[in-house]
Amino acid sequence: MEPILKWAGGKKDLLPELKKYITPDLLKGNQYIEPFIGGGALAFDLEHPNTVISDLNPELTILYEVVKYSPDCLIEALKTLQANHTTAFYYEMRAIDRLPDFNKQPPIVKAARTVYLNKTCFNGLYRVNSKGYFNSPIGRSSSGKTPDIVQADAIRDLSKFLQTVDIRTGDYRTVINDIH
Repeated sequence: MEPILKWAGGKKDLLPELKKYITPDLLKGNQYIEPFIGGGALAFDLEHPNTVISDLNPELTILYEVVKYSPDCLIEALKTLQANHTTAFYYEMRAIDRLPDFNKQPPIVKAARTVYLNKTCFNGLYRVNSKGYFNSPIGRSSSGKTPDIVQADAIRDLSKFLQTVDIRTGDYRTVINDIH
């Protein structure tokens, strides 16, 4: 299963090597815990039915909750964002987290924004400043085309997998201690 985000430190290119050490026998009867989910390449590729994903970054965990429970709403929101994509629109979307009511925004808005910014920013780089505001510049595609922001099939596939996944927000130490 393909990740829906590109993430710094992502393991997509390392999957063949990592999977040498995570065998079916090792996972059998055990829980797979991914405390730094990021783009989720390894966790989503393994598709282990007893999985816990977590991250300290609520933008990620909100996104995965929305994918789990409201994939079609997310797809529709992403279609709108893709249709409106321009440089000016990118910077408007980027600035939403500076609004005083940002934390009151519905999860679907936050999730769609996360995917949109990830797909249209420079190298998919999630970067925030000292105030916690997203500040990656807009990216430029070599073809000049807007990337596929919607990814409907990937979102629906991921939603099916996430139905059995426990999604948590928090520090890795807390998440691991809560589970054991």
